[in-house]
Amino acid sequence: MLPNGWTIVAYHDVDPDPSPWRDWIGVHVTPSIFRGHVATFARHAELIDVSEGLRRLREEQEFEKPYLSFWFDDGYRGVREHALPILDEFGVSGAQAVNSRFAKREELFWRCKMAKLYAENMGPVLEAELEAMGCPKGDARNWTLQNFQMEILEVIDTLLANVASEEEIRSVTDSLFDDRAGLTELLERGWVLGNHTAAHYPVMEREDPDSIRRAYGECESWLGELGVKQRLWVVPFDPGHWKTDRLGQWLRPVAGNADIIRLQWRTNTLKTYQERHEVFRYMVWPPNRTDPLPLPEGT
Repeated sequence: MLPNGWTIVAYHDVDPDPSPWRDWIGVHVTPSIFRGHVATFARHAELIDVSEGLRRLREEQEFEKPYLSFWFDDGYRGVREHALPILDEFGVSGAQAVNSRFAKREELFWRCKMAKLYAENMGPVLEAELEAMGCPKGDARNWTLQNFQMEILEVIDTLLANVASEEEIRSVTDSLFDDRAGLTELLERGWVLGNHTAAHYPVMEREDPDSIRRAYGECESWLGELGVKQRLWVVPFDPGHWKTDRLGQWLRPVAGNADIIRLQWRTNTLKTYQERHEVFRYMVWPPNRTDPLPLPEGT
């Protein structure tokens, strides 16, 4: 069912409890669902560490059978608390893509703020404000990605102040996202940490090299303080559609010697990696299904 090569499946968070600050974002699962996914994948592929898959690509080793690894985006605390012990049971480690401002407690993910507004029935108010800025009715989720600007964050923050105090926002950041100590523990346990930019803004949409260098550079400096040496640029809000090929072409010279981590329904092979030093992962969707297979066509 899985082709020869290295398939990477991706999630956001693994946590037993719902959260009004996270659930609207999607791709989070309970530990029991995740354990079932891992067990299913283990029956169809050899599970390997993300570090081992990267090593094979860099050392030009072919994948002679199906291999599979696990990746997590955004730096959620639940990954260390719930996914790590489950993967330990299966003898593998994963990868966590980190946004440095969340880990440093400098900023709460702006999509978490939107999630809270929708949970508090403030979605219509937000959408009315965004419509005045040009957002089509009912398209706030996508429009804010494709037309991102700091003025959108100002609107979100102004509305959020009506439903959450600064103290609650700080508390939520602490409870949802891992910190320096937690991420250091992941490193010590053999996990890979990737650079998901400083604040998870959709910096790819405008194709501005300077903005992209700043976003990745800020996070890269902080990861360097943790001892992370390999450069893994994890694309935030990877378009995965008509911009896919163009993004790979113009981002490569900006990224330099960094591996670019993409979101596409593709299995990694030596050939796919050598083309542009891109590594592909597939976001399990819908995440709460008991059986994560079959994967979509195109893997």
